[in-house]
Amino acid sequence: MKYTVTYACGHTGIVELFGKSKDRDWKLGNMQSDLCPDCYREQQEEKNKKVAAELGLPDLIGSEKQIAWANTLRTKSLEEIQMWVNKNKKMLEKDPTNEKIQGFVKNITDLYQGFAGIDQAKFWIDNRGWSIQEKINWFVKEREQKPVKETEKETLPDDTVYPEENKTKAVAEIIVTVNRYGNPIIAILSPKDPVIIAILKKSGFRWDEDRMQWILRLGATTGTSADRMADVGNTLLTGGVGVCIHDPEIRNNAIAGNFEPRHHRWILNYDDKNVKILYERGADNIYDAARKLPLNRYNGELHAVTVSAKSYSEIRDFSNVFGFKISPNAEKILEAAQEKFESTDRVNPESVERELAKKNVKDVLKSSTDILPDLKD
Repeated sequence: MKYTVTYACGHTGIVELFGKSKDRDWKLGNMQSDLCPDCYREQQEEKNKKVAAELGLPDLIGSEKQIAWANTLRTKSLEEIQMWVNKNKKMLEKDPTNEKIQGFVKNITDLYQGFAGIDQAKFWIDNRGWSIQEKINWFVKEREQKPVKETEKETLPDDTVYPEENKTKAVAEIIVTVNRYGNPIIAILSPKDPVIIAILKKSGFRWDEDRMQWILRLGATTGTSADRMADVGNTLLTGGVGVCIHDPEIRNNAIAGNFEPRHHRWILNYDDKNVKILYERGADNIYDAARKLPLNRYNGELHAVTVSAKSYSEIRDFSNVFGFKISPNAEKILEAAQEKFESTDRVNPESVERELAKKNVKDVLKSSTDILPDLKD
């Protein structure tokens, strides 16, 4: 059914509405409180121009219609990215040492700056349905594919050190960056070399096909990025490989072997009531000991033993005996279980003496054969 609607701006128009009568009336009422399509379009264009001027955005390239549409899409997209920047900065204020959040904030801040410089209207129109993660994925991949500038190449020798006994002419450049999901990683940039590959495999690095690099993902069990960079740098140097580390302090620590070794035995949180025990493969004695802990079970998917936090005392004793570290989140779960147990009311029940039942038929036969008085006629 067609209706004549008077918009909030005073302009009128004819619209066609469908559905139940009450639904049509509701839609009509909403339209009357909005601007007409032309006024709304002009309002958005003015807003886009104002935002572009404030942020110093480049003029978009394309047809008139493309530019008008792309300006709206660009403004909306940058507002969304900025919202994510602000949200994660607040999270970082609460947990300033969290490297995962640090990496994500840096990545998404770079994303904002990178997207702000895109001046092709077609790009904004073609990719208007991208989620925030899809934008990050595209930007990270695009950034990684950019060729190294000549000025960056020139700084490489100054940051490179070589061992006295070189086993290869190849040099491994060690950097810290983030993957497409915003997680911090250590990446190795080097030509394909069997000596380097063998060392990196033993050091826990894996080949990333998308990045075409050897990487180590950083997390709660790996230690700091500085320690892991110095660690792999030291391993490569002692293995006869020259390394390039741009941070002079980390480079010196790699030479001197001054870093916290990576710890492989961890007790981590599994859920809010259980922890999981992670250790190096082949340590059968640890597996046997873990299976003796109260309230444990083996999780085949994790290839790990999980234990109820109710066994907090035994878990702590186990970690001390076998040299395990307990992550902060796992410690919180154990503390919560301990606090709950210790706050539970305790009772001191009275002991009641009970006549023991006869143990066997022989004892019964030896008992008195007298008839109880109450049973006599």
